[in-house]
Amino acid sequence: MDFLRFKLQPNPKERLIPQQLLTLEVTDRAIKKTKLEEGQNVAVLVAMETELEIHRFRGRVNLSTQIQDSLQAAGIVLSDEERKDLINLSRNSLLEEVPINRFTSFIGNIMATRISSLWDFSGPAMTISAEENSVLRALEVAQILLLEDNVDAVVVTAVDLAGSPEQVLLRQRNLPLNSGEATLSFDKNTNGWLIGEGAGTVILKSVESAKKDDEQIFATVDSIAFSTGLTPESVENAANQALTEANVSAGEIGMLEVFGSGNTVEDSAEMSGLAQAYAKVDAGCALGSIKSNVGHTFAASGMASLIKAALCLHHRFIPGVPEWKSPKTELQSAKQFYVPVESRPWLIQSGIKQRHAAVSSLGIDNICSHLIFRKHHPNYVKQLKLPNLAT
Repeated sequence: MDFLRFKLQPNPKERLIPQQLLTLEVTDRAIKKTKLEEGQNVAVLVAMETELEIHRFRGRVNLSTQIQDSLQAAGIVLSDEERKDLINLSRNSLLEEVPINRFTSFIGNIMATRISSLWDFSGPAMTISAEENSVLRALEVAQILLLEDNVDAVVVTAVDLAGSPEQVLLRQRNLPLNSGEATLSFDKNTNGWLIGEGAGTVILKSVESAKKDDEQIFATVDSIAFSTGLTPESVENAANQALTEANVSAGEIGMLEVFGSGNTVEDSAEMSGLAQAYAKVDAGCALGSIKSNVGHTFAASGMASLIKAALCLHHRFIPGVPEWKSPKTELQSAKQFYVPVESRPWLIQSGIKQRHAAVSSLGIDNICSHLIFRKHHPNYVKQLKLPNLAT
């Protein structure tokens, strides 16, 4: 980390938690790749959830009382010095001494305000927490801000260190880890989720503003839709609503970036719902999921999917799905989809003039979401500008 750049004290005991450090680094790199300048009216949205490492901090604080109660219950009498040594040893075995500013860095909004302060942005700065749908909700808020012409641009960052011991142990209680090959969870041989973590940033502007500023445009957003419930009907409703709002037929979607969480209930609902929504498509829609490459990043999973799909649009490229064998029951009769086992150029069928991609998402907030976007076309109003992804 560049401590001078981020105005951080170069003191090991005063460091921020990794979630904040990664967010600052990735977001700053992304902004530098655009034409944004310090002092502009730019909003900063951070999609995230509370870093569960905070329980170790709280555990260290509570150990003193717990040890004293345990000694008393067991009838063990120690001298003041012995009790103090025992408490210190126990605390340090759990976590090192915690400075107050490191403890407060668990407050998510500090990430957004640090970025805004670093660039002297005057727009709103906030975090958005909707579990796996956090990124899609952040895009919805960004869309409102841009369409109302309230800001010049919106910085959207997502982060989740979902590979921490606390995160994995908690989620394993209800969802098993995959014990087979790392591939799309729609494969019949998968039986759980894949560990992943990271951060990513996108910069959004209106098309007019992006063209005026001579920005590189990777894709244009056409629609974002949400539907309540984690059922096949909810998945289908979100997809149909997004397609309708985008004025796009299902047959025009050349690549579908699915959620594919590895959760049996979610995967079954998603496969059945998407098969129904895209039922009239010829065998030309590629299925894939970035989780087969980087694992399930939970609150940041929407960002990974978004960046992957947009870069595929930009480069006219469909990446292969590693270790794919054959689909589960819900997709065996869905002939409208195919899963590429090798990477290939993105060729479009006769009669289709524009490449379109879709991103499907589900979350434990009981919401299904669907995003439609396309390779940039000058006649569309909403725009998504993507710098490089860093994890």
